[in-house]
Amino acid sequence: NVALAERLKDRGLLADALYVKSTLAQLRGDWREARAYSDRALAVSAHQLPLLMARVLLECETGRRKTGNAYLQRLLVAEQRAGPWPLGGVSATIALSQAGCVWNDNTICGAALQASRTVLERRPATRLAQVLARSSRGLVAVRRSEPEACEKELEFLEPFKGMVITPSLIADRLLGSLAHGAGQTTRAIDHFEDALAFCRRGGYRPELAWTMFAYSKVLLDVRRGDYQKKAAQLIEGSHDLSVQLGIQPLTAAVVDFRRRFGLRLVRKPAGLTNREMEVL
Repeated sequence: NVALAERLKDRGLLADALYVKSTLAQLRGDWREARAYSDRALAVSAHQLPLLMARVLLECETGRRKTGNAYLQRLLVAEQRAGPWPLGGVSATIALSQAGCVWNDNTICGAALQASRTVLERRPATRLAQVLARSSRGLVAVRRSEPEACEKELEFLEPFKGMVITPSLIADRLLGSLAHGAGQTTRAIDHFEDALAFCRRGGYRPELAWTMFAYSKVLLDVRRGDYQKKAAQLIEGSHDLSVQLGIQPLTAAVVDFRRRFGLRLVRKPAGLTNREMEVL
């Protein structure tokens, strides 16, 4: 029994080490390396919840929805079978919200809210469990354009700025989006500037691409020439980086955004409206 326990401990340590390596590769946007480490880790520990959560997000970012959904189902089954522990339900909650938002699937977003509610109702709820569950709710609030919910989650999550919430989300980007959703433009700009600096400093290229896209939406709402110019630069940077890294859902979102708001991204001669530019 002692020998078996030692073997299980060694396997657990190996899985943890591989998870760290996979996460670092995922943050850099090195999908091949991230998958290789993830495959090895899951071969050692097939039901480890953080491993499955990270793999769901990896497949989401690279546009492999069918594969991502298969890992999501594995994660949900593993959560159901897991025994009681302080972070029970957290991996499923955050994976559901990020997958639902990337895939624009309202049913999955609804499941994320239900899962987060279960986590938050558990007593005692650890601080990390609360942060991840509230982050999950914040993502859904942004997607559904719910100002009151955005403001509520913003106030709770702001003390955790600078935190890497998952391999596919940093707190500063979420805080910027929540502030934008709550109508607090100046606050949103501050958080997005912090997010840009954080991503560039850490070399987190996928997160940088998502941040530039989300930030551009804020700047376009300000309706100032210098802000619109910066928004156009951010959109171009997001598009180029997403194509380079193969972040297919983001590339598609940027293309659609440029199609719908292209005129607002172009500097116009003084006095001309968007409609007058369109006529010309």
